[in-house]
Amino acid sequence: MKPTHRLEAWLAARAGREDAEALHPFPATRALGEQFGISHATAFRLLCRMEGEGRVWRHPNGRFYPAVAGRVLGQPPPLAVLLRQMETWSLLCREVMEGFTDACGTAERPVLLCHSRALLSQEGRNSPLSLATPEEQRAWLGDFVLRHGGQVGGVLVDELLDDEALATTLPPGLPHVVFHRKSRAAGNVAADFRAGARLGLAHLRERGYERLLLVDSIPEYNAAQQGLAAVRTQEPGLEVLPNEEATLFSLLHRRAPRTAFIFPEDNSALGFAEAMRRGGLEPGRRHGVLSLMGTRASSPLSAVSYDFRTMGRQAAQMLLRNHCRRMTLPPVLRVGETA
Repeated sequence: MKPTHRLEAWLAARAGREDAEALHPFPATRALGEQFGISHATAFRLLCRMEGEGRVWRHPNGRFYPAVAGRVLGQPPPLAVLLRQMETWSLLCREVMEGFTDACGTAERPVLLCHSRALLSQEGRNSPLSLATPEEQRAWLGDFVLRHGGQVGGVLVDELLDDEALATTLPPGLPHVVFHRKSRAAGNVAADFRAGARLGLAHLRERGYERLLLVDSIPEYNAAQQGLAAVRTQEPGLEVLPNEEATLFSLLHRRAPRTAFIFPEDNSALGFAEAMRRGGLEPGRRHGVLSLMGTRASSPLSAVSYDFRTMGRQAAQMLLRNHCRRMTLPPVLRVGETA
């Protein structure tokens, strides 16, 4: 048998395998030439012919593999999602993930979900939040980079992760997009908090609320602070109160002017509206409650809302195109029972 025929038979036997060995490349053409007594150019031409016949697959790095390896190694790298603990996904996160995974599914791009138990913990809807410290965030991000950093094509980043932790931990060449809040360290698809503040304030004034009060329900929550800051930019003199039920109820006596409480997120706003009802007050009449987040949980509330599914889809498109930028989504006012 001629050397060329012997090499082709050897390659055909290797190319027909569908076990773990099929994911290993053939030897370099020079090594094949030396092994079978032919030139490396002849070995290369034979591999190219077999590639054209669909029997072997060429990796973008130039190495040849059995054809079955192309179905495994030829897939684009997954897009990673760095998210808070699964059990404590907020509805905002769920809606973002619905849009993100829908876009990735359409593009046939796999998704790698990495979630952290330390990033956020909360016993109940109205309980205090416990967020990971910057050191804990950097440790978790560092572990992700060590395990998966070279195997993913981009990262969707939980809004809770700090800009400094992202900038000092993620590799500069790894595309990443933060959802909901604005970020200085990455691309982002953020809520247009400024437009949302204008929309919410205009609605409350039109409804005749004379006194507007901001409730700082989650001081550690970056997106909440961006929302409150946008309201204070529009009306710098507004009073900011802690989320203490006794303090807030002390402002609801009969002779008080019509008062609206502005919360940066839904859970605290819903909790206070329920507390008002338990206390014999109907929110939306003399005293109102407005949320600046507006997820599906906010349906009884008057809320400034955003299309969080579109937020997820836009983030996915940025990563799929490897073109991360900063964009904002416009608000929509949803008038509910509370204002």
